[in-house]
Amino acid sequence: MCSRSPRFYWIIVSGALVNFNLYALGTFSFPRLLGRVHHLQVGKANIATGTVYLVGGLLGGIFGGHWGDRIARHRPDGRLLIAAIAAFVAGACLHSLVCARGFGSLYMAVVFLTAAYGLLNMYYGLVYASIQDIVAPAVRGNRHGDLLFWPCTFWALPFGPVITGKLSDNLAHRACGRLPAR
Repeated sequence: MCSRSPRFYWIIVSGALVNFNLYALGTFSFPRLLGRVHHLQVGKANIATGTVYLVGGLLGGIFGGHWGDRIARHRPDGRLLIAAIAAFVAGACLHSLVCARGFGSLYMAVVFLTAAYGLLNMYYGLVYASIQDIVAPAVRGNRHGDLLFWPCTFWALPFGPVITGKLSDNLAHRACGRLPAR
């Protein structure tokens, strides 16, 4: 039960990756996807994004905590397993059910965006509870800080939206044939 556990290091890596994606999705991708693909104006795209965050965040937190507590009784790594499965399903949901649907399916897009966001949001409760299981009580606050400070605040927060935005703009220009690839 030490912060040098391989599980803790995987939590740090997963925290960086999940937060990179969540910051990118929330600040750039959801509104731009709804604008570019579904032709929503900025205000309506932001209202739809807020709805996705409200419903998906609440349901993801509630169900993640419930499922994590249930599986943790039978498997010591159960919470992390649920978090990994949820992230995998969210990625599949975003790719195959949202991005590939095309024009005119706004309501289905919002439903699948909500499901994907909820699944990704399950990560927080599951992983924070796992840190409580893995790390000694005297250093739990420091280990939570290790997770939130470096990978989330100094890597995922500034680079998730910027990298995703530049990639999206580049691909959109290339797809439209307006500008050559940068």
